[in-house]
Amino acid sequence: MNPITLTRQLKIYCPQHQTTFETAESPKIICEIREHALSTDFPRGEFWEYCCDCQTFSPSDLEVGGKAKDVCPQCERATIRRFVCDDCKIVSYDSGEDTKGKNFHLNTDGGAVNPSCPGCLKDFSGIESHQHKCTETDGILFTARQTCPFCKKETVKPKAKPVSSLQCPKCKAKSEPDSCFCNNCGNELRSNPDLAKRGTATAKTQLLGSICPNCGASNQFGGTFCVGCGQALKVEKAKPKQSGSPPPAPPIPQSSIPTQVVSAVAASNVTPPAVKSGSGKGCITAIGICIGVIFLCVVIQGIISNKNRSTDTYATPSPTSSSSTPTYSATPYSTNSSTNIFSNTSLPDSFSKDYTGTIGTQSFSMRLERDGSDLKGTASTSKTDHLYGTIDTDGSFTLKGYENDNKLTGNYSGRIYSDGSISGTWTNLQGGRGISFSLSEE
Repeated sequence: MNPITLTRQLKIYCPQHQTTFETAESPKIICEIREHALSTDFPRGEFWEYCCDCQTFSPSDLEVGGKAKDVCPQCERATIRRFVCDDCKIVSYDSGEDTKGKNFHLNTDGGAVNPSCPGCLKDFSGIESHQHKCTETDGILFTARQTCPFCKKETVKPKAKPVSSLQCPKCKAKSEPDSCFCNNCGNELRSNPDLAKRGTATAKTQLLGSICPNCGASNQFGGTFCVGCGQALKVEKAKPKQSGSPPPAPPIPQSSIPTQVVSAVAASNVTPPAVKSGSGKGCITAIGICIGVIFLCVVIQGIISNKNRSTDTYATPSPTSSSSTPTYSATPYSTNSSTNIFSNTSLPDSFSKDYTGTIGTQSFSMRLERDGSDLKGTASTSKTDHLYGTIDTDGSFTLKGYENDNKLTGNYSGRIYSDGSISGTWTNLQGGRGISFSLSEE
């Protein structure tokens, strides 16, 4: 049994007779008024235009120098979007009105025809369309074609790769690609149209660690000048994190204290003589005694400190002593790195890690990849930024966020600690108030 095929009835507008008629779908379209041919290979032989509102096909003159129409010649509705099929030669246009009985329409987000092309019935779901301004037809077209069929120009522009750094012509230092001033010497790299007040050479302390106090721009930690206004900045390095508390100092046995120190301590316990009220001589004497006691205490402390530094040992009871008064032997104080409170594991020069946490009140995640001083990755909330920037040896970093790896959205600055945690601030391009974020390694 042969399969049943359905033939559509097409509504055709003849521009020569300015009339509309219906005919069965066929490669050959004949006008019913004078029976002259409008097409010999519909819809791929010649360009046709289709109005989504009145559902009418009409021959197109766009290929022979015609201009994009602002209204439909049949229903006279305004045209706000046009779409050129890449599989046939149908140019669909739409007014955007919710017309009754509308079978086809153009999407408002991507401009593609939905649910399919009215000519060849190709489905464009999941196919990316591009907005193109055609100089030949004086109209804006949406299409999945790589080349416009009318002006023959490319419809897709290649994405520009983000610049990793900008070199100062004066001091040769590298700054972020969107910097207006060199962060090393303050030299102006390019004009800043949003700058209200240029910075001064008098250094000011950065607020929140990276925000300029003059213009509010975000700066890399350790920068000498603001990249937004050239303001001189004071650098305040963060104190290294220490895990745990230092071990208690070993006790110093009484027998190890020098005799002269004991004598000095005993001498210091002298009660100053009472001073009679109104006696100037008594006041001078009391002041002299106080100064002497203070000086004596300083000398005692210096002797004890020098003795501890010179021996670098602490005393422990000797197990072989049989005397009622224990003797002490010198045992070196342990300097094993595992017990040294100042040891701080540095970050590896190369890693790829995932972090989760919050930014403001939102859930926030980062994936970071380090290669030496280069740092890149992604940052995600409801949208995802692709990150590019640098990281210092102490874990301080600055990153630029590009939405869809193309549009610059803001600056990320902060620090990665050796325990896997991250704290920092995100700032928009206008250099306004930053939003803090906090993450931990997954």
